[in-house]
Amino acid sequence: MISIKAKEFEDIVFKILKKIYPQVDREKEGFDIIITDSSNKKTYAEVKFSSNYELGAHIIMGWADKLNTDSFFIVSKESTTVIITSCYVSDQVIISTFERYGIHIFDIRSLLDFSLIDKFLKNTLESFLFENVINFQIPIEIYNFNKKPLQPPKRKQPTLDVFNAHTLDNNYELKDSKEEHEFCKKLKLINPGRDFFRDYENLLTDIIKFLFETDIVNWKSQKRTESDLNIFDLIGRITSKSLFLSQLQNDFGSKFILFEFKNYSDPLPPNTIYTTERYLFKTGLRNIAYIISRQGPSNNAIVAARGALKESGKLILFLTDEDLCKMIELKAINEDFYSILEEKLDDFLMNLDRN
Repeated sequence: MISIKAKEFEDIVFKILKKIYPQVDREKEGFDIIITDSSNKKTYAEVKFSSNYELGAHIIMGWADKLNTDSFFIVSKESTTVIITSCYVSDQVIISTFERYGIHIFDIRSLLDFSLIDKFLKNTLESFLFENVINFQIPIEIYNFNKKPLQPPKRKQPTLDVFNAHTLDNNYELKDSKEEHEFCKKLKLINPGRDFFRDYENLLTDIIKFLFETDIVNWKSQKRTESDLNIFDLIGRITSKSLFLSQLQNDFGSKFILFEFKNYSDPLPPNTIYTTERYLFKTGLRNIAYIISRQGPSNNAIVAARGALKESGKLILFLTDEDLCKMIELKAINEDFYSILEEKLDDFLMNLDRN
């Protein structure tokens, strides 16, 4: 019986392939996916998910051997068979599997290349992998083998070399939503105050998810604690993709990061920090929070945040609308917006005294 995670991974693979090929069918003729290209040639695909980042030869060969010996494995010479997996597979194992069984292995390097066809699906795939594969990381090593068995028409997708260079030919452009360019405009249209707090909260949720994408996963909005006494605006799990967040995670012992949104017309009062501090729980690996507001913190709020760090090791930092807009602008031009967060953290820690 296929697991829920394996089913979700197969769904993502299917959607990526559907973006590329004229005909993609599921669970026909005993295979997970059957792809038919424009010349009517079929590729038979088995989709394999594992929570391990890298698998050895015995697992991969076992998959191929089972596929090769199952009674339904009847494929014509004009067709191709592939195994698409969520794992990293070494080049030598890919070569050995093809030499022994004639089966192509498309590991996560290849699938990430194909996902470039659609920005949303690429982000969906990466989010799933960071959330469900242990110690997942974006592979630096490129997929060195010809993707010819699954290479779509050139009018829709570039060749292998172009794909590995992460660029596109002149006949196709990646879909790129312009919504991020509207975030700051929308932010300025929301008035401060209690009457508009929900509008502010909803927009900031979209902004935070846009900024951090796969760096933070498993988002939960308005998440209640077990006792129902505390409700977070937004919480997510830190992945290893961002160096800054990974260091923050290690330094402050937090698996999760909390975001609070305050649509106040005045600077934040200290009681806001005391409330957020109660949400943080070191044993629950929930030890870091960002409070985002219109005007930033008052001096007393900053003192309260420093006290929370000194007394209980809970890190509470602050961002404003202006900070978010600067981060959005940097991300839109593919620059590192984490420099803003690093500067905020350094300033907070360097001004911390022992008293």
